Amino acid sequence: MLSTLCCLSLIYAVDAASATPLVMVLVALACALTSFCSSLHLGYEVFLVTVLSFRLLGINLYGVEVSLISLLPLLNGMGVMVDNLIASMGCVYVTQNLGVRVPTPYREIL
Repeated sequence: MLSTLCCLSLIYAVDAASATPLVMVLVALACALTSFCSSLHLGYEVFLVTVLSFRLLGINLYGVEVSLISLLPLLNGMGVMVDNLIASMGCVYVTQNLGVRVPTPYREIL
């Protein structure tokens, strides 16, 4: 998801007129496809998926995507946050359906 947002924001920054709905869908599909090999490069997942998606679609931004390297700590932190939120949501859903969800008092969480 973050790679798709990065790709779309870079495309919009380079040429706002080329950010059509078809391009957005193609970028999202390319990011989903290339994300399967992102586990090979720990810490550089967002950058790898963004660059591979641009190469897969044949989009040349003349090196603008290298600017993502300076934002990697922020982007990777946001990616971990989104992953944790999705995992937590899945756990809450499963425990609710199984009927084993037990509310924990706040003082016991700390």
